[in-house]
Amino acid sequence: MRDLFFLSFQAENQNRSYVVRSTASFSVIEMPYKNLVSELPSNSTTVSVSVMWLADDAVPVPGWVVALAVLAGLLLLALLIFIMYKLGFFNRVRPPQEDCTEKEQLQPEENGNTDA
Repeated sequence: MRDLFFLSFQAENQNRSYVVRSTASFSVIEMPYKNLVSELPSNSTTVSVSVMWLADDAVPVPGWVVALAVLAGLLLLALLIFIMYKLGFFNRVRPPQEDCTEKEQLQPEENGNTDA
């Protein structure tokens, strides 16, 4: 009985038409500069949208179409990654190498300090 009531209620609501009305207004209370006009701008407008219910005759998408779309997306992603790899997008940009003499001076054996 409850399911029958729900189905009749749903069918009854689908035949009704609704109108969504929205009103927006603005009024400027102060200008950031000296305005020669004595009257500040203000306006309002109303927008109406009619809601129309359509029959729900949606056909479900087969599983093989979803699987094929996922595989095609993964293939496209792999192709883009491969192209970016070949163009050198993923190569690390390293800072310029310093002189070898500066590195040799910092080593403890060179300075006579063998405790480290």
